[in-house]
Amino acid sequence: MLISKLESVLDGDEMEVRQEIYDAFVDALSLSKCGDGPPQSSYKTYYYNQDPLTLYEDQTTISKGTTGLVTWISAQSMARDIYNPDTKLHKHLASASKVLELGAGCGLVSMVVSKLFNSTVYATDVDENVLQRLERNVNLNNLSTRVVGLDWFNDRDVVTNIIPDVVVAADVVYDDYLFSPLLTILQECLRMNHQCKIYIRGVIRNERTYQKFISMLREDIKHDINIMQIKNECTQIRNPASNNRLNEDMYEVLIG
Repeated sequence: MLISKLESVLDGDEMEVRQEIYDAFVDALSLSKCGDGPPQSSYKTYYYNQDPLTLYEDQTTISKGTTGLVTWISAQSMARDIYNPDTKLHKHLASASKVLELGAGCGLVSMVVSKLFNSTVYATDVDENVLQRLERNVNLNNLSTRVVGLDWFNDRDVVTNIIPDVVVAADVVYDDYLFSPLLTILQECLRMNHQCKIYIRGVIRNERTYQKFISMLREDIKHDINIMQIKNECTQIRNPASNNRLNEDMYEVLIG
């Protein structure tokens, strides 16, 4: 009734109800129907060039003490660009023998790489619930992606054993507590393979946090670093926490 009332009031003024109002109204309806408990986990299918990939993921951004049980927008954006043969990301992955994903979460990026290329793909994360979810999603899609536990603080030897040609990471820059161990892992990747390419994609949710990461990155990594802004395709990519379309700009860091 609320939306109908707004439409009737604005009808004669050649004005329309903003999309954000529709989205907020739908969110409110969803919350009113879900009771007191959190939304249930569900299967979600992503299509890139009509190629489906189904993931079992949560509907809330934080679940079981981790943010890794939901697919974030940077991973969706990166997956889209992996399918685009004109991108540097696609070209580097096409020639890679070993690919390492850091903070893989539900595994969208790693599994897209496994579907498209013949490389050995390592999907890594640290939380046990996330690793179990990764295994489940890999098996669900009948892929050969290798799921590996990787604690950035203590498991540098994991990277030493893999020696990746390309490293990908989506939405891993959100807590400055993790910056030093993350940079240590990146340094190890570059030490083991001087030709390694590293792609980090994310959304600037906090300008100060982002600038701190970039500053530490430039100080610690003695390789070529290129940073570019990526416009979010808001008609396709949505915030995993709600149905709202996002207009945020994303960034991508390319090292090497």
